[in-house]
Amino acid sequence: MKAFALFAVILATAFSTCADTSRTSSPEKYTPQFSINTPIIWQAPTGNLPKSFWIYKRLPLRPFVASVVSNAIVLASLQDKGFPKASTNAFIIWSAPDPCGVSFSIFSIQPASTTISFSPPHINLSTDNIPDSQTVTERAFEYAARFGLGQAQLIPKNVYTKSNFVGSDEMQANGICARGIFLSRKIDGFGFWDKIGGQEGFSVEFGSRGQIRSFSLAWPKL
Repeated sequence: MKAFALFAVILATAFSTCADTSRTSSPEKYTPQFSINTPIIWQAPTGNLPKSFWIYKRLPLRPFVASVVSNAIVLASLQDKGFPKASTNAFIIWSAPDPCGVSFSIFSIQPASTTISFSPPHINLSTDNIPDSQTVTERAFEYAARFGLGQAQLIPKNVYTKSNFVGSDEMQANGICARGIFLSRKIDGFGFWDKIGGQEGFSVEFGSRGQIRSFSLAWPKL
């Protein structure tokens, strides 16, 4: 009987502790306790708030124009594979099979998502003559123009680097094998972000002696 009574006391104490904890963790604990007569002062400026907003929507599926397709093939140095005609169908160039018989997509045109991408499976990891940030930015805008994109339509993001080494900043700096940049699509002065497909714009990455390691264009018609 004594053992049962002791168990009942312990159980009651545990429940009491839980109840106290729930009260101390309740939202009311973190809510400022202002008087009901406390004045609310709105200090945010309202004179510059827009009176209306543009609403954009994607147009129905459309093929890339022939000039964009051919320029993308040339940029990827795949002229020997031929130039596909503008179409609403997807187009893919595959790599030669590896020793295991596996091929990879190295060039892709996807009208459904309005994207063009190039990314070879084997890349040069040499650190010789990697373009500096200014060169990367200038060349990115130059290549974007080949897709019909003007500087007024793009916002350059920070230039990034890739290194052959993981470790200290000095090790990574000595092992830089690529620099790249993303030019974000600008709509009404702002970089556009699509929560489904990611950012829209043009990205390109350069390796040794300025060789293009990869590029990607995402530019739906609006």
